[in-house]
Formats: sequence, structure tokens, C-alpha cells
Amino acid sequence: MRILTSILFACLAGCASNSQSGPQSISETSTVRPKLQDRINFIEQYVTFKRNYLKLEYEVQYHNNSSGIVPGPSDWDIKILAVVPPSEIAAWFPSNQSSISKQPPAWLTAMPGTISRAKVTEWYATGGTEVGVDRNTSTIAYRNSTFAGTPQN
Repeated sequence: MRILTSILFACLAGCASNSQSGPQSISETSTVRPKLQDRINFIEQYVTFKRNYLKLEYEVQYHNNSSGIVPGPSDWDIKILAVVPPSEIAAWFPSNQSSISKQPPAWLTAMPGTISRAKVTEWYATGGTEVGVDRNTSTIAYRNSTFAGTPQN
């Protein structure tokens, strides 16, 4: 009986551990990191790609749900506004995808920062991701979200 009790206790302790896989839960805007390299280092923890940035602003909400008795999938809302090298614009969306006609979304105008977004008028959307482009200024607006109410085109 002691062996069974020990095994049961070990299993329960393992299930209730606070170990997390993935980045920590956070809600942050780029205003707290004034240096470009610090912003890049931070954002690369929350996206699955690496890009070159000339300017970078972001708003990240990430909920790591991997710990607890019953771990679950994580949730996120990642918004990026960036000026990128002109030769790298195409890396932000699939080459075989056509742009869609839409008004600039509210999230874009609500983002903090000084990068001009007024002429981000070319939009692409797939799944929970939308990408806007101003090719004249090499400005990219990017959002990927699992939160309810976000575009799932």
C-alpha cells in the first residue's frame, strides 16, 4: 500500500508542477524598451520567425497556459509595427497570396509609437494573422492572435 501511495503522490506532484514550456506570460508594449536591439531580442521570444528591423514597435499579450494541474494551449495577441529593409517585405506574407481590400484595423491606429501607419493600405490575411504593407516606406503592420474576436480569415 505504501508503494501505491508513493506512486500516486509522485504522479500528482508531477502534474501540479509549475514548470512552463515556452515564454513567460506577459503584457508589454515597446515603450518599455527604448533600444532597437532590446526590442528585437524581446519580440523574437514571442514569434516563430526572425526578421531584420530598421524600426520596431510592438504590443504583446501572451498567456502561457502550460503550467497547472491541467495544462492547456497558450493564448496570444502579438502586434508589430516595423520599418524593414525594402528587400525583405516579401518575407512577411506568402508570395502566392493576393491582397484583400479592407480599412486599416482599429488595433493599428491604437498601437503606441511613432512609426507612421497612415499609408499601410495593402493587406493580407490568413488564419489568425493579418499583415499590412506600405511599400513606399517599407512599413509592415503585423498581427497574430488566438484571442476571440480577432480576424480568422
